[in-house]
Amino acid sequence: DGDEITYTYLWRVNGNVVGRPVRENTFDTSTLHKKDSVSVMVDFTDGNASGGPVISNSVVLQNRKPEITSAAPVALQGRVYTYAVAARDPDGDVLKYRLERFPDGMTIDPPNGQIRWELPKDIMFPGRNEIKVKVTVDDGDGGTDSQEFSIILTDVLTY
Repeated sequence: DGDEITYTYLWRVNGNVVGRPVRENTFDTSTLHKKDSVSVMVDFTDGNASGGPVISNSVVLQNRKPEITSAAPVALQGRVYTYAVAARDPDGDVLKYRLERFPDGMTIDPPNGQIRWELPKDIMFPGRNEIKVKVTVDDGDGGTDSQEFSIILTDVLTY
């Protein structure tokens, strides 16, 4: 009959109602956790008659990937390069760090992301040199994030 239809949404997480009915058809899941189950009940009316409610199928939230949040230093402090890689995981998963591309002698502590590289005593890098590094953080549930960076060496001549 041409009447305007109004929709109302009532969200559920793990079967429990969250908040009050709202008119927005979006739901912020940023505070939820993986494996949480989300569904919505939609009611609609034209002011005279109601056509609902209609309940959706549940959607189970999947793993969210970790994110590296730190910036790598580009220079050595003396003959040693150190970098504490920092990352966060929105699901609270335990993170492990690994080096994917790195110079000989560079190490990383897998549980905490601490990178260390001491220049070998017999190294020669005349001029400007760029050492490329790639580090990856893994949440153990299929989520990863990687960071690529360069360490700049200028006129390194040691024996």
